[in-house]
Amino acid sequence: RPEVLRLAYEALLSEEGHDPEAIRRVWAEVPAADRTQPYIAARAATAFNASGLHDEARVIAEEALRAGWDERVVRAYRDAAGPAGSATLLAQIENCEGWLRERPNDAELAFALGSLCLRQKLWGKAQRYLEQALSDATDSAMVRDVHLKLAQLHEALGQDAKAAGHYRHSALVNIL
Repeated sequence: RPEVLRLAYEALLSEEGHDPEAIRRVWAEVPAADRTQPYIAARAATAFNASGLHDEARVIAEEALRAGWDERVVRAYRDAAGPAGSATLLAQIENCEGWLRERPNDAELAFALGSLCLRQKLWGKAQRYLEQALSDATDSAMVRDVHLKLAQLHEALGQDAKAAGHYRHSALVNIL
């Protein structure tokens, strides 16, 4: 049953494309007990993000993460970042800092936190968390993405040589 449900939700949340109202209708039909299942929550939050409904995506991700930890949901939470300077973004950073205290070696979480801090222009924190994600990452796609974020950070700080180094490392991850 769980696999059939997972596939059904995936199909429903994928085929709706980027129509916000259709995604809301599908989500309204998902039973409450299934909404915090990691795969379903991650897929739904991703669909809401793709439709520009970041507030709903954040709520889905936060509820799912309270019920159980899952990196896919963390990624969707990162992608649902609030606008720079907003209370929403600051609350997300605070949430992630709390979660990171409980999971100090979680590369996905450190990457999310570094990305959120970068968006908020908290340069020192962004660099620290992104470097932590880089040292804890085991997945080549994450290594590539973290190098790209570090390059963006160094560009924003006018550190062109460091930015170029991270762009180079990112490209090498793709080649090797």
